Amino acid sequence: MEWKRERIQKNGENKLIIETEYINGIKLYRKAKEYNKNNNIIFEGEYFYGEKNGKGKEFNTKNKLIFEREYSNNRKKRGTEYFYNGKI
Repeated sequence: MEWKRERIQKNGENKLIIETEYINGIKLYRKAKEYNKNNNIIFEGEYFYGEKNGKGKEFNTKNKLIFEREYSNNRKKRGTEYFYNGKI
């Protein structure tokens, strides 16, 4: 198993940094961190075939966690919303 780091520009503003797992040269799984133009994290989670799939976390502009949820084909599924005080 081998991990490689890739950088991808997304929509000209947001920066997506992806770590990809390879086994025998086959790309299997990706962990990603997406940053806005001010270098604040806005998403951290799992990517598969270029879309959000699996578990992910969304952050506000002050780097506070606001959602933990499941994704399927880039669509938001069930999850937990957090308020500014950190409570559910």
